[in-house]
Amino acid sequence: MKTTNRLTSVVSLVLVLLLIAAACTSCAPKLTDLGATIVAEKEVGEGEKTITFTAVNGANEATVYTVHTDAEFLRGALEPHGIIAGDESSFGLWVTTVNGVVANDDNQEWWKLYDGTDMSNYGVDTQAITDGGSYTFVLTVGW
Repeated sequence: MKTTNRLTSVVSLVLVLLLIAAACTSCAPKLTDLGATIVAEKEVGEGEKTITFTAVNGANEATVYTVHTDAEFLRGALEPHGIIAGDESSFGLWVTTVNGVVANDDNQEWWKLYDGTDMSNYGVDTQAITDGGSYTFVLTVGW
C-alpha cells in the first residue's frame, strides 16, 4: 500500500511540474526571427501567394501580418492595405511609414528591409515575393 501511495505521489508531482512548465512556456513572449517581441498578428488580402510581413518599431515590438496576394513585388502586396507608405523617388518608393509608424528624419530614422533574416538588396518596388516568403521592415536609427 505504501509503495502505491508513493508512486501516486511521484506521478502527481511530475504531472504538476509538467503543467507548470507548460504554463510558463505559453506565457513567454513570442519572438520574430530577428528577435523582436510579437505584440500583434493580423491577416489581410486575397490571392494565390501567402507571405509573412513583419513591422518592427523602435521599441523592438513586432506586428506580424499574414498577407495573401497575387502581387509580384512587395510594394504591391503591402501598399494596397495601408501597411506601408512613402515618397516617390527616382529609385521607387522611399518607405517612410510602416504599420502607422513614421520614420523621423531629424532622428536619422529609416526603415531597413529584410528578406528572411538577411538585409534585402532591393527596395519595395523590386523586392520580388515568393509564396511562403518572409519580409520585415525594422525601424533603424543612424545613417
